[in-house]
Amino acid sequence: MKFSLEDYTSYVVISGSHSYGTATTDSDVDIRGWYIPPKKLFLSRSLDFYTINQTYDKADNFPWINQLKRRVIQNPIIDVSLYDFHKFINLATKCNPNIVELLFVDKEDILYMDDLAKLLRRNRKLFLTTRAVHTFSGYAHSQLKRIRTHRSWILHPPSHKPTREEFGLPNYSLIPEDQRQAANKLIDEMARLWLLEKVDIDKEIIERLREDLVQIVAYILHDRGITKAIDEEKVMEIVRWAAAKGYDMSDSYTAVLQQEKKYRAALNHWKQYQTWKANRNPVRAELERKYGYDTKHAMHLIRLLLQAQEILSSGTLTLKDPERARFLQKIRGGKMSYDELVMLADNLDSQLIKRYKEKDYVVPHSPDLEKISTLTAEITEAAFQLQKRGET
Repeated sequence: MKFSLEDYTSYVVISGSHSYGTATTDSDVDIRGWYIPPKKLFLSRSLDFYTINQTYDKADNFPWINQLKRRVIQNPIIDVSLYDFHKFINLATKCNPNIVELLFVDKEDILYMDDLAKLLRRNRKLFLTTRAVHTFSGYAHSQLKRIRTHRSWILHPPSHKPTREEFGLPNYSLIPEDQRQAANKLIDEMARLWLLEKVDIDKEIIERLREDLVQIVAYILHDRGITKAIDEEKVMEIVRWAAAKGYDMSDSYTAVLQQEKKYRAALNHWKQYQTWKANRNPVRAELERKYGYDTKHAMHLIRLLLQAQEILSSGTLTLKDPERARFLQKIRGGKMSYDELVMLADNLDSQLIKRYKEKDYVVPHSPDLEKISTLTAEITEAAFQLQKRGET
């Protein structure tokens, strides 16, 4: 069943750097929004229509071009992503940064909004909860990890492709591939269970328990005369070893599995480096060459942490904050050294965790699912009524 997406779209906004006030002349034009498909298609779920992505090389072909022309934007290429309404609500309820922010863009960045979208926007604070601590900081940590990885590749690029011999392994695996995968799956599932990754417990409690777990393992090792520093990676290795014991796997078999896992991780790292080197974005490459790290990633890292702070402290989200935008533009312009950036990120993250642990926040701990469900049903039913009128 084909349908005109424009006729079923309720909300279209400018997102990304243009909505943050940090755009440059070569910044992409990112358009996001949501739609409710025809009732028949919605009920049948016969097609995968959750997210529709489209790139317009010529701005004049963009359906909402007249509204976009109100804004002076240099880049003619427009990237559009429109979400199925129910997927949008699901992600917003989880406080997904890329989705929640769309409900808080400035009015000047709204290209189209019907009455249904206005209703959702009036209730947008339903989606601001302490989950922002984990989602926004989670995205921020991903940015920092990317920065650190790329910086390590710039300063200390891998000199060669890892060999099995370096990990004490023969030229070919003595364990058949299917057997190795099955054994690792059993071990990983048990380890994740022990590390509380597969239980429905508050993330704050889980993090505290993991910290305790690291300390417990450290105490046990210290009691046995092993005083070497231990981190979470080492704990995971020990937990995996214990899980293997639980399945009566021999020490020698487990040792080979561990070395195979390390070898494959190193090999994957090498492949990622080769892919990165071959496909580096020229603009990003120049930033990394000039400043020693990707300042655009850094800008988004700090932005996410500052936004999370704002959500917890004020119960709202301001996308286009002039003072914040100027500060972020300085970071993108390389006005902060790598060490200063990492220190700032660590401080902001620590402040965020402290605020969360001390319950120093004004947003609810969890979303009001009943209200969100009622609102979702109301908007969906209203959309179908409008569709019915349009068909007559």
